[in-house]
Amino acid sequence: MTALALVAAHPDDVTTLVAHEPPLVQVLPDVDRAVAATRAVQAVYQDRGGATAWRRSSA
Repeated sequence: MTALALVAAHPDDVTTLVAHEPPLVQVLPDVDRAVAATRAVQAVYQDRGGATAWRRSSA
């Protein structure tokens, strides 16, 4: 959120921002898909731990 606020306040000072995860998936155009993907990663995290969830989410 801090980086997004920086870009909004000073757009000429930032040439590139990579926002890894949107803070609010509800504002994405494919909200149903985004929510499903988030829940799937959360389920893997609960069942198999963080390392497996990280690999799954970045695949």
